[in-house]
Amino acid sequence: MSVRAYRVINHELEDYPSFNCWHDAKLFNFLLQGGRTHNGLNPDGNGIVEVSIKRLLEALDSKELKLSSDLRDAIKEDIKWADDNWQDDISYECF
Repeated sequence: MSVRAYRVINHELEDYPSFNCWHDAKLFNFLLQGGRTHNGLNPDGNGIVEVSIKRLLEALDSKELKLSSDLRDAIKEDIKWADDNWQDDISYECF
């Protein structure tokens, strides 16, 4: 592991959110409880959360979450993007 800190030059976000960290709190809390989820939120709830594709698939399979079709479609689109880009995790920025 490197001990050097690098300045971030390019930080690009998708044009639209996948979900709402507050309004979709049940989903968000579920994702945060995942073993491979990295919670980088500050005390105000802002920051980056890295969620494994496995945890997103578990959310889609969960009967308890009762995800809306729009939310399910957004998560599926995120998973497809990750697969297309050889990613095991997806970073979500909450602000």
